[in-house]
Amino acid sequence: MSESKFNPSQQVERIREILVGRELGRVENRLSRLESNQTAQTTFQAPPVSQAAHSSLENAQQMLLRETRELKQHIREEAIARQQQVSQLAKQISSSKSRPLNQGLIEKQMSERMETLAAEMTARIDARTREILHHLQNEILQWKNQMDRDLQSIRDVKVDRKEVTSRFARMASAAMGDEEEIEIPEGFLL
Repeated sequence: MSESKFNPSQQVERIREILVGRELGRVENRLSRLESNQTAQTTFQAPPVSQAAHSSLENAQQMLLRETRELKQHIREEAIARQQQVSQLAKQISSSKSRPLNQGLIEKQMSERMETLAAEMTARIDARTREILHHLQNEILQWKNQMDRDLQSIRDVKVDRKEVTSRFARMASAAMGDEEEIEIPEGFLL
């Protein structure tokens, strides 16, 4: 078997880079996109809403930020666990100096393990993202329903135009001292 062109410490660094570097970078990018989307969504000016809808929206935003922080913490813990695994592998590699190393088999095992870990992390992130999006959809639907109820209550309270015209005409008639009831034509406004 041919001697590897890397010494054991370089092999350890290469393994660490393969296992942790790429996937952690992807996860961090994905989380930063989620956070930037969340902050971009919170910066728009919304029309006046009821206190209940406003507090519901704030609660949803805080829950989303808390979930994102928890997900980041979980990913950091996963990265630490993977680094420990890489360190253990490095110790095994360095302790096996006296034995011939089957570099191809180790690389194949490392590659398979890396693909498995990547698939697991991607599945977790996707599931969590779907869960958060579902929650946000429910919150937005509740917020929309509250807005519809508020708008309907405003529509129900509005004043009738004919009644206002009639009242102004009676007031004008009373102010002019007319004693008889004046017939108001349609569209007459003082």
